[in-house]
Amino acid sequence: MGMTMTLFQVKQTKLEEIIKNNEILFGINPKKDCKYLNIDKVWDAIRFLLNRIDAHSILSQAIPNKQIIGNYDKYGVYEVNYNSVKQAKDIYINLVPIKEQQLKKAFDIKAMNEQNIYMAPFDNSEFEYILKIFTEIQDFYNKAMKNENAIISYIS
Repeated sequence: MGMTMTLFQVKQTKLEEIIKNNEILFGINPKKDCKYLNIDKVWDAIRFLLNRIDAHSILSQAIPNKQIIGNYDKYGVYEVNYNSVKQAKDIYINLVPIKEQQLKKAFDIKAMNEQNIYMAPFDNSEFEYILKIFTEIQDFYNKAMKNENAIISYIS
């Protein structure tokens, strides 16, 4: 099946509790308790595209963020990260203007294959699917912003 990334929304107060006591994380079932988005193996390609668009902006923190809650290899969960409510809003504001043309320009098949971006090898046939998932990510961040939610992500 491969590695997937799950993003889920929590209130800022819940995020702060998790940061203080990360065992709380294992009491949350994202698919039952939260708004969530499961991204299959294209998460790394989308990360690559966002970094090519602007590696120095908050876009590089959309998936995954570098603020680590922890690594839980024994549970099959890797790199649990978070974005605060403010960061999620800032990311959304920067995601909104990105359109298909900008993603297409960043979609460098040769570079993606050379850098062994997860899901490689790539060809032009994957772009439409990546665009679809990117649109879902934009929508997910929009909902987080409207509901004033923080976002936690993990790879499993």
